Amino acid sequence: MPTVRKITTNATCSDPDAKALLNEGGSYHFRYSGNDNTFIGQFIVSKSDCYYM
Repeated sequence: MPTVRKITTNATCSDPDAKALLNEGGSYHFRYSGNDNTFIGQFIVSKSDCYYM
C-alpha cells in the first residue's frame, strides 16, 4: 500500500484542479478493495501531504 499511496499522492498534488481544492482546505479520501470487496487499505491526501505546494 505504501507504493500506491506515494503514486496517488504525487498524482493528486500535481493536478492543478486537485491543488486548488487542497489549497481551500479540502482533502481526497482513497479507499481500496479487492475484486471480492475485501478491504485492502485507505488513506487521505491533504495539503500537508503536498510538500512542494
